[in-house]
Amino acid sequence: MTASANSIIVNSFLDADEKNRSAGWVLCKAYADENLSKEKKDFESVQNELKDLAGRQEKIGKVTKDIATGKSEANPK
Repeated sequence: MTASANSIIVNSFLDADEKNRSAGWVLCKAYADENLSKEKKDFESVQNELKDLAGRQEKIGKVTKDIATGKSEANPK
């Protein structure tokens, strides 16, 4: 086998390896994008729940203060 033939064989193995790495990279990126998308949705859901909780906590605080100061709806002053 000549040096030129050896070079062609080595280069075709390198090309195949590069293609496999590229395909692997595409799959990894797709998997990462999918997981990031899910994590983003989860994060947004938690954020919305915390906002809702903060609103309810504010209402409870107001009602508690009103009851303590005698300003409940049953006894408006």
